[in-house]
Amino acid sequence: MSTFAEIFFAQRKTAGERTGAARSGSDTPMIQSTASIAHAALDARAPAPRWVTVPHRDCKPAWKLRMIGPMTTLAPAAKETIYREARTELAALLDGVYDPVAAMASAASVLHHRIERASWTGFYRVVAPGLLRIGPYQGLPGCLEIPFDRGVCGAAARTGESQVVADVHAFPGHIACDDRARSEIVVPVRDRKGELVAVLDVDSHHLAAFDDDDRLGLESIAELLSGHL
Repeated sequence: MSTFAEIFFAQRKTAGERTGAARSGSDTPMIQSTASIAHAALDARAPAPRWVTVPHRDCKPAWKLRMIGPMTTLAPAAKETIYREARTELAALLDGVYDPVAAMASAASVLHHRIERASWTGFYRVVAPGLLRIGPYQGLPGCLEIPFDRGVCGAAARTGESQVVADVHAFPGHIACDDRARSEIVVPVRDRKGELVAVLDVDSHHLAAFDDDDRLGLESIAELLSGHL
């Protein structure tokens, strides 16, 4: 049986020959990294095939793809399905779990990967009278602290009511945690005693990305979370 080293260098030699052929006029150039050759060598002696993904230098960050992608306008029924499936998934994940960090982290992940037009999804926790501090989230780094008298998150915490903002730059006192953000929705989150413990914040790089259907959907998520906080 060939050793790993023999297989590795045989693969590398073959890759070099193919690359040389491509440079001399082949219609299909082949680029193979040392890492991918090593994976192929391991596969050659493995009992079963496996898939290996090797990142390429031209890969774009997910947030950039999300930012430049076209906005999808969803019908109310489609949104209802998204939030219903999110609730079902969260209920299964949090069954028997009564931990605020686990609950918020799970909700942020589930929602961020289901709401296509979301650029940032997460929570700001009430840590002192009139003060929010960042909690579990998905996306680029957000503002660390937000007072109740500033921004969309502050308005939701101060009034205890959901905020649906079509254009954040037209919102009085808006805090630009992400200068690419164009619209935002924020929903208050309460614990089992009914006390405000956080706000659920979803941003988008598109104008008017959220509507009343999103509000109802996110409020239902907040209601589910209250039993685990």
